[in-house]
Amino acid sequence: MLDFLFPRLRRLEAENERLRVLLWEAKAEPARTLALMAAKDKEIATLKAENRVLKRERDRAGRFAPCEK
Repeated sequence: MLDFLFPRLRRLEAENERLRVLLWEAKAEPARTLALMAAKDKEIATLKAENRVLKRERDRAGRFAPCEK
């Protein structure tokens, strides 16, 4: 009767176990966790900077591009 719930339940249990392992690793190796977080923050900052440059280039190209009809 509730067979349709079992695949979802198994996925949730697997996700729960994965999160438990991540939490355990974070507690066991805080320096590694902080290093990973810092690397991810640096990666995000780099991507944001690249995005700003691309937007600036796009805007400049748009201002001086000839109008095509």
